[in-house]
Amino acid sequence: MIAGAACYVAYLLSLIWLSPPLVMVMSVIIGFGAAILWIALGVFITENSTPKTYATNTGLWWSIFQVNNIIGNLVTYFVIANLTSSSVALYIGFAVVAGVGTLGLVFLRPPPTGTSAVGDLGGNSGKPLLEQLKKAGRDALRAALLIANPDMLLLLPIFFFSGGELAFWTGEFPLLLSNQAYIGLVLSLAGVGEVLGGYSFGRLSDTVGRSASVILALGFYAGALVLTCLMKTGGAHVTAGPTLSGNPGPPYISFVAALFFGLADSGLNANA
Repeated sequence: MIAGAACYVAYLLSLIWLSPPLVMVMSVIIGFGAAILWIALGVFITENSTPKTYATNTGLWWSIFQVNNIIGNLVTYFVIANLTSSSVALYIGFAVVAGVGTLGLVFLRPPPTGTSAVGDLGGNSGKPLLEQLKKAGRDALRAALLIANPDMLLLLPIFFFSGGELAFWTGEFPLLLSNQAYIGLVLSLAGVGEVLGGYSFGRLSDTVGRSASVILALGFYAGALVLTCLMKTGGAHVTAGPTLSGNPGPPYISFVAALFFGLADSGLNANA
């Protein structure tokens, strides 16, 4: 987790000088680090969960993680949109915050052995490096062979859909707003939906099962798409909301749609 997070810090540092070749190289580095970080996080959550608490812990982590969606979008709306000076100080600040977060990973407690949701995933501490690398290779091979598992094949459409819907509501949905300066304000509601949904869907999954949670998440996504269609067609039902400036703001239904997108995304990611 520390190695993966450090790649994020390196990428943010590269944005201070904005050298295109350096940024492109560090874009590859951050992609490499993201893969390491997300896999390590998944293992860490699993090692610290039991079969009865896995979904709840996953949802709780997702809620904590998605708080950045609220803070980041509000910072975009209130700060970055009005930033007239150099962005150097901004990226230095981002890098410092990321560095502090990376150092914070050092203080996470070692996971207990024998209580994992899928058995004991630990047991590597104190083993020779070569033996650990061999075990990592065997685990990677077993993970690759899972693609032929019938249950995994049934999950693949949900995995692809989850990526597609995220690309839609973060990329295409904001373009329907008449003023792009409102993107951060509207998408902060998606962050609220992610936070609320992460914990709620996790608890729901441990209570009634993941299938019901995924179906409910898809229902929220359908509702968000209906509101998106209304935004695109326009009409009397698309009423502009207020802003701090007093000028007509984004339509009210855009906030509800963003909230539904956040709820749907959290439901899919916390369960699929």
